[in-house]
Amino acid sequence: DQGGTIAAKELYDANAATFSAEVGKIAATKPDALVLISFNETTKIVPELIKNNIGPKDIQIYFVDGNCADYAADFQEGVLDGVKCTFPGAELTEDFRARLLTTDPALKDFTYGPESYDATIIAALAATAADDDAGLSISKELAEVTKGGTKCTTYADCLELLENDEDIDYDGVSGPIELNDTGSPSAATIGIFQYDTTNTHKPLDYVTGEI
Repeated sequence: DQGGTIAAKELYDANAATFSAEVGKIAATKPDALVLISFNETTKIVPELIKNNIGPKDIQIYFVDGNCADYAADFQEGVLDGVKCTFPGAELTEDFRARLLTTDPALKDFTYGPESYDATIIAALAATAADDDAGLSISKELAEVTKGGTKCTTYADCLELLENDEDIDYDGVSGPIELNDTGSPSAATIGIFQYDTTNTHKPLDYVTGEI
């Protein structure tokens, strides 16, 4: 939409021993930027990118949720400086992070934490609204407890309203929630992050859009 063109798209075997051939094909197109959609094999691919002069110091590189990770122990200082990555999800507040660490002090990955928490709360509230914990009964109430009623932001407050026969509209730690008629979110947030010289990423922005 912004006038760019896709110079090349190269698929690869994630279990391959090396990625020199695939990276070489990408390098031959002399790209201005590169999107690396991968997982742990990122640690093998990035050195190949650097060898072919399409590393982070040469062009803008973007990661996605699968490889938007902490690489402090994997690369020399500064290797990923300037790389950007994105993954779906609302901003993780320090208060909620602390709550998660209280439950599991060894927790290191907080991705989708707010969304998973809210999904659990919504399912519990839907079961209460349906007065039944069967899957089909819950599914019929999931959307209803997220829209059109009295706003509430904690399980306890929402539960009290339901027990008083009030219609509720739950908004949680992941932000406003309003499921549509198919049970899907009607809005979503993408977090944009950038790596610094420590090879760890920090948030730049959070963009929310209507679906």
